[in-house]
Amino acid sequence: MNVLYLFVCFLFNSASCQTVCDGGAPSVEVEAKINNGIDRLMALRNQEWGWVNTPLAVLGLQLGRPGSIFGLNMTLTKMESEIRDQSNRNVGKLALYAMALKANCEDPTNFRGINVMQLVQQAMSAEFSSQDKIRNSKSRSHWYQLALGFQAQCVLSGAIDPIHLSKLIQYQNMNGSFGPSSVDVTSMALLALSCVRDRNDVADNPIFASKVNLAIQKAIVFLGQTVISDRNNVWFGNKYSTPGALLALKEANRNGSPNIQYCSHIVESMLRQPLAEEFSAAVADMLPALSGNSVLSLMGNVSCPTPDPIPDQYQLAEVTNMEHNCNDFQLGNFFQEFFKVRINVRLSVITPDTNQYPYNVIEVPDVEKDNTLLQVLQQAECNTDIEFETQNTAWGAMLVSVNGVRANSNKREYWSLVDGSSGSFLPTGVSTYQPSDDEHIALKLTTW
Repeated sequence: MNVLYLFVCFLFNSASCQTVCDGGAPSVEVEAKINNGIDRLMALRNQEWGWVNTPLAVLGLQLGRPGSIFGLNMTLTKMESEIRDQSNRNVGKLALYAMALKANCEDPTNFRGINVMQLVQQAMSAEFSSQDKIRNSKSRSHWYQLALGFQAQCVLSGAIDPIHLSKLIQYQNMNGSFGPSSVDVTSMALLALSCVRDRNDVADNPIFASKVNLAIQKAIVFLGQTVISDRNNVWFGNKYSTPGALLALKEANRNGSPNIQYCSHIVESMLRQPLAEEFSAAVADMLPALSGNSVLSLMGNVSCPTPDPIPDQYQLAEVTNMEHNCNDFQLGNFFQEFFKVRINVRLSVITPDTNQYPYNVIEVPDVEKDNTLLQVLQQAECNTDIEFETQNTAWGAMLVSVNGVRANSNKREYWSLVDGSSGSFLPTGVSTYQPSDDEHIALKLTTW
């Protein structure tokens, strides 16, 4: 699709093109989708009154519609427990906690005796402490997480080290992207830069301000080039990266009009997506985009309406069982198979020890069409061709071990999903990606 700044919201005058596109009140369609998203997230709340990623869900709900979290006190208690847990103290998670607290009119500098903002500042300093000033030197965390840290520092009026901010700008790629030309990382970085742009410590330094503004413009151009058309839907990259890009572009434009190409088509695409089986992170990202409220709306005073009481019939979600039954992958009888379509999928496992071409290929025959990659892996495991482990996340299952090789986060390792032909990363995760017939997918131990 040729991306031009020709199709902006006012050209379409669509009923769905409200709030994020033109700053108007949400349309009936948008309100209905927000209600749908709130219901889905509340249905996913676990027995401890939290989520797989509690602060992300809380932040998404409050930005989507303030006062929508019934049982809020129990959820805040769960957040307190999570914050006190040392394993939750990475910079991105701490930043989400701080912003989620502000969204609920809690003080991030003194939340039940915890100074969450101080923890954010300490985590940011720790991330950069081992770095020198050489371009492309690596932080210990992904830049997506660090961009969240910058957002929290800016939104909550925390101190921002100009050297750290310069490092973010230096990390920007030539094409305007951040990370591995990632829509998600670029959107988070653009939102952070759009926030710090108007801070006095940036605005009062003309040279540094010009660098920030240039980085913003380059990121805007990159995101504009990622617009794709997929089955009559329009996305920035894919449907999961679109909400963040939409909000980042909205905030990057100073005059309040987002000037986002194909805006109404993108919003209409979001409205068409069913949420009944969607993961909590996807819904939490979508709600603020539909309402037009990014984390930058948390600057200054925040409105926190009293939540409704807990409905009488409300039930917390049970823990999902990740086990699978191998009988589910057996061929049925003639009548059972008559209306089914079966495909073949090929898998490869690539580690630094086996990173040579051609790769060993595992054939997985008779896969039911539209099964997810996770189901393909389960079928291959039932055939004793592969062993793997997953970890439940807010985005669904994440591969953590393949054939006994576990990704070591201390070594910046993770199991990536790669197109076996082109070498490009798959657009979605193992829980949602649906392989096509004769597709070759590589499970690659990767470092970032």
